[in-house]
Amino acid sequence: ALTGGAGSGAVGAADVTVAPGDDDVTVSAAFLNGFTGAAITLTAAGDITFQESVNNAHAGTSPTAVAGGALTVNAGKSIQVAGDLRLTGDTISLRGNLTSTSGQVRLSGPASLRDNDIVISGASVVIDNAINSTQRALAITATSGGITLNDDITLGSGASHFTGPVTLGADVQITAAGITFGGNVTGTAHALSLLGAGTKSLKAVNVASLTTGSSGSTTLAGDVTTSSDQRYGNAVTAAADVTLNAGSGAVSFASTLNGTTADTESVTVTAGTTTFGGAVGGGTRLDALTVTNAAHVDGGRVDARTQSYGALEIGAATTLSGSSVTVTGATAQAAPHALTIDADASLGTVTVDELTVNGSATLQGDITT
Repeated sequence: ALTGGAGSGAVGAADVTVAPGDDDVTVSAAFLNGFTGAAITLTAAGDITFQESVNNAHAGTSPTAVAGGALTVNAGKSIQVAGDLRLTGDTISLRGNLTSTSGQVRLSGPASLRDNDIVISGASVVIDNAINSTQRALAITATSGGITLNDDITLGSGASHFTGPVTLGADVQITAAGITFGGNVTGTAHALSLLGAGTKSLKAVNVASLTTGSSGSTTLAGDVTTSSDQRYGNAVTAAADVTLNAGSGAVSFASTLNGTTADTESVTVTAGTTTFGGAVGGGTRLDALTVTNAAHVDGGRVDARTQSYGALEIGAATTLSGSSVTVTGATAQAAPHALTIDADASLGTVTVDELTVNGSATLQGDITT
C-alpha cells in the first residue's frame, strides 16, 4: 500500500513516480490527499486499486495511474482532484465517481461500471475506450472544454446523460435506457448510433450519419446535419423547429413524427429521398412540413397546417390534412392507392388510383386516375 501525509517528504511538493515492477499497488486516501505536488504517476505492471476516496483540492494536482492489469476504484469510493486525472489499464472498474474541478478527466482503457451509478465530471472529459454496464447509469459533465467520445458506451438498463458539447473521435454507438445530450454533438467524419429503450433527446447534431434504434423514442430540439443517411427507427417528436439535412443521403422515419404543441413546431427535410413510414402529425399536428425533394409517404396520413413537397409518392391510401398542400413536382403511387387532400392544394402532374381535394385546387399538370 502507498500511504503518506502532508508533512511527508515522499509525498510533499515533489512529483512522485512509483514503479513497483510486477507488484500490485493499493493506493490509500492518505497518499493522494496529502500530496501537494503538480503530478503523481502511479505505474504498475500488475493491478492498481484505489481503496479509499480521494479528495485532493491542491491546485494543479494531476494524478496519472497506469496499470498493466486492472485499475479499480473501490465500491462507494470516489476520486476528486484539482488538475487532470488520467486512468489507464487493461480493464478499468469504476465503483465510484471521478471529478476534476478544473482539469481533464481521461479514461484510457475499457471500463465497466460496477455497484453504483457513476458520475464523471471535469473541465473536459475524454473517453478513449468502451464503457460497459448491464444496469448502471452514467452521467458525464464537461464544464468548459467538452466531451470527446472515441468508443462505444453500452449500459443495458442504465441511462446515460451528457452535459456539455460532445465531439465524436470515432464512430460511436451508445446503448442505454435513455440517452440525453444537453449540448450539441459534432463529428462530421463519424457515425452516431443510439440504441436501447427510453427517450433519445438531442439538440443540434452534425455528424456523418445518425441512426436511432426501434426501441423507445427520439426527441429533436435542434437541427440535424449529416453527410450521409439519417434513419429514425422509433417514434420522433420535434420539440422545436428543426431542419434535417442529409445532403444527397436519405432521411427515413420508420415510425411516427409529431410535434409537442399543435400547430407550433415545423420540420424541414433536405435529402435525396425522404420516407415517412408512420403517420405524421397524427398525435400532435405540425405547423409546417417541408420536404425539398422527393417524399415517400407510406404511413397513410400527414397532418400539418402547411405541407410542401418537391415530389410525392404514396405507398398506401393517404390523407393529407391541413390548410394548404403544395407538390411542385409529380405525385405518384407505388401501387394503386387513393389520395385525399383535406386542404387547398397546388399540384403538378398526378397519377393515383383516386384523387379527392376538399378545398381549392390549382393544377399545374395532367391528372391521371
